[in-house]
Amino acid sequence: MVLEAAMVSWLEEIERREAAARAEIGELRSLIEELAGRLAEREAVLSRLEITR
Repeated sequence: MVLEAAMVSWLEEIERREAAARAEIGELRSLIEELAGRLAEREAVLSRLEITR
C-alpha cells in the first residue's frame, strides 16, 4: 500500500513537471515569435535606410 502511494505521488510529480515544462515551452515559443517579428521590422528599416543611402 505504501509503495502504491509512493508511485502515485511520483507519477503526480512527473505530470506536474511535464505541465510546467510545456507551459515554459509555450512561453518561449511566444517570445521567439515576438522577437522574430521585431527582428523582421528592424531588418526592413535597415534595408530601407541602406537603399536610401
